[in-house]
Amino acid sequence: GRDPANPHEIGWRLVPDKWGRGYASEAARAMAGWAFDSLGAPLLCAVCKPDNVDSARVMQRLGMRYRGEETWYDSAHAVYEMTRADWLARTDTGAAAR
Repeated sequence: GRDPANPHEIGWRLVPDKWGRGYASEAARAMAGWAFDSLGAPLLCAVCKPDNVDSARVMQRLGMRYRGEETWYDSAHAVYEMTRADWLARTDTGAAAR
């Protein structure tokens, strides 16, 4: 089985001229849907630099909860998480509207 200390993680990276167009939100919804609906992930995490308010906002809109600041990739990151139950509660059929 999968190590619970190493949860499924989603992320996105866009060039600046594509920011603010909803691409990160669309990608986050698709990745979360795939992780929960296809992989059966029990928990999903996403991280960003603490000052990256735009990425944090994407995580919050997805329904992720702030877990705190932790060291990921050898530096401080804001960590957000969402359980499968959280995801299912936010979707009508368990599959995100795509």
